[in-house]
Amino acid sequence: MNLETFCIVVGVYEIMIGIPLLVKPLATGRWLEGAMKEDALLRAFCLLFLILAVLVITQDASIGTDAAGLVRLLAWATAVECLVFCWWTKWARDITTWFCDKPHWMRFLGILATGVGVWLLKVSDSVAITG
Repeated sequence: MNLETFCIVVGVYEIMIGIPLLVKPLATGRWLEGAMKEDALLRAFCLLFLILAVLVITQDASIGTDAAGLVRLLAWATAVECLVFCWWTKWARDITTWFCDKPHWMRFLGILATGVGVWLLKVSDSVAITG
């Protein structure tokens, strides 16, 4: 998978999750908590993102300080996180439950996710990543 496609998919996902976390943190937290209770859904979702990340890493696994290198770093982090969450779903649920009732943390995560999503969409159209 090329980096542009990975940036678009992950960027849209980050924005799709980040904005609701920013606007309605507690309602979004309750929704996330409910979704995380579905073991098969959690594993399937993590497996999907694990596959996307591995497809990027198999093309070129090098990490750098340029845009392409940072996207690959994100792919590595996504792969590790999703692999861990696929195997230890209870741990993923515990982490999510801890955050879900803290609106200031949820808003912070919303800002972070939206910022990363916007950056990924901007980078997907960049000449720096197409090299």
